[in-house]
Amino acid sequence: MTRLTQVRDNIMAILAPLLPASLGQKTMANSFAAVIASDQSPLDIAIPATPYNGLSTVAAPATAEVLAAAQALESGVQIKAESDNTGIVYVGDAAVSAANGYHLLAGETIFLSVDNLDEVWLDVSVAGDGVKYLAS
Repeated sequence: MTRLTQVRDNIMAILAPLLPASLGQKTMANSFAAVIASDQSPLDIAIPATPYNGLSTVAAPATAEVLAAAQALESGVQIKAESDNTGIVYVGDAAVSAANGYHLLAGETIFLSVDNLDEVWLDVSVAGDGVKYLAS
């Protein structure tokens, strides 16, 4: 035996009583359960009861229109520009315009975390373009 092999064997003989005989599920089953204290309170998550959907078109460019009538929401609204739109839909607040709105091209989507549908406004670059929405 080489000197290195003897050193290895001596180290293993010293450590063997300290190491578990096996690892994995068997070792976990022989362990004690641990409870970790936390100063975090649980999150109160509301599950939406009803989805709301619709189609909203804007009659004339440079004229902001509300997405939909007032409807309280739990999570928000997914907005998708109609696939046959020929221009740009601008999404924002009541003052939305081509200069400050979020641009959606045909088929593009955006999710907004709002608590009411009437908080979302639209404008368009081409009359009659619009969006479909799904909210909860």
